Amino acid sequence: MLKSLSGSNTNPNLTLKFTSMTIPHPTIEEFQVLLKAQSEAIENIDHRRFVASIQLEPRLKTLQWEYGNEEEFPAWVFGDFREHDIGVAYCLGGHGALGFPWGLIFLSCDTFGMSTGWYRTLNDLIFEWCYIEPDLSRSVPSPTEPKH
Repeated sequence: MLKSLSGSNTNPNLTLKFTSMTIPHPTIEEFQVLLKAQSEAIENIDHRRFVASIQLEPRLKTLQWEYGNEEEFPAWVFGDFREHDIGVAYCLGGHGALGFPWGLIFLSCDTFGMSTGWYRTLNDLIFEWCYIEPDLSRSVPSPTEPKH
């Protein structure tokens, strides 16, 4: 994933410092390609629909890394759960630099929050945090009923 964000496609003006590491920051175009691929990789169709329903136009938001020296990193905010001020973001700094770039944030705060809200993939995040009411109108065959 980082390989696609480095090299000639990386905007040098968006390179970030995280202690002694340099962290590239994806452009809007790169992020949209990544988000589309991550959304399509979500295994559960109901979860995929949920992601589509909470999506916002991606916007940059600066998040402060409260576990270091208050470093600031730009994150792409692209989802709003529409309750409890919870949004979904992607950031290569902070928890992202540790391998967990997909995270839940409080939309009204400028911090990363706890590591338990950050994941390796969008699928992992949605699997853990998305509860979909079962559609009881769908016909589900009983275990003894033959499948067609």
